[in-house]
Amino acid sequence: MKKMNLKIANHSYFGAVVGYTFRDGLAQKSGPSVICPCSLRERKFKVRRICFNRHPMRKATYHLSGNVEPMGVIFGCAAGLAAGFPLAFVYAWGIIQIDEQKMAAIATLVYGAALGAAPAYAMRWGKVRNIMVASVVALATAAGSLYCSWAFWAKNILKTSEQGEVDAFSLMHKPQALWELVKLINQYGTWGTTKDSPTKGAELWAIWGLEAFVVLGIAVTIAIVILESQPFCETCKLWCSASEKLFLW
Repeated sequence: MKKMNLKIANHSYFGAVVGYTFRDGLAQKSGPSVICPCSLRERKFKVRRICFNRHPMRKATYHLSGNVEPMGVIFGCAAGLAAGFPLAFVYAWGIIQIDEQKMAAIATLVYGAALGAAPAYAMRWGKVRNIMVASVVALATAAGSLYCSWAFWAKNILKTSEQGEVDAFSLMHKPQALWELVKLINQYGTWGTTKDSPTKGAELWAIWGLEAFVVLGIAVTIAIVILESQPFCETCKLWCSASEKLFLW
């Protein structure tokens, strides 16, 4: 039997692998293909299985199937909430301690990235392949963490300014009380973009709104990037992570 050299080219688009088949001695592009991990168990001259997921239009992109494993969603929510609570505590404390605005901005970016990574990796482990579901889970858990960070932050602000103490957990259970306290803090401000006076009023609302937008946006973006970083073989139910030059007999 004539030896056939099947080269899997190292062209990746959103995790897709573009394959080439050989017909009549000529290499022809076969469209986006996924080489599953089980096909790489025998690396020299035999291949047990090759999973080709060809797109009917032969576009050079790979897209997740959109399938959802219910347990994967549960894992994502649990991981997002479990990571979000301590992250909220650390962020609320750190954002007060950091005086330099650039470092505070970096802390906000890191906070949002961590909020997106935690549920995303859990959903990958749970084999969730739906970007919309992953985005909603990351957004919801990040919003919950951000809400908790406001309660921790308000508590820390009152303690730092020696205006009394409140229980952060009580504020979490009383959204209206937390809202009134935030409005009161906004009237006087806590820090300033200039040395003349503390930032307050509409300008402070705008900064807080931008902060929330960045945290939630980064969380969703990171979750999408992690889920799309590797293709998924629907036949083997495994995430694919390698591409090689294969030899078929």
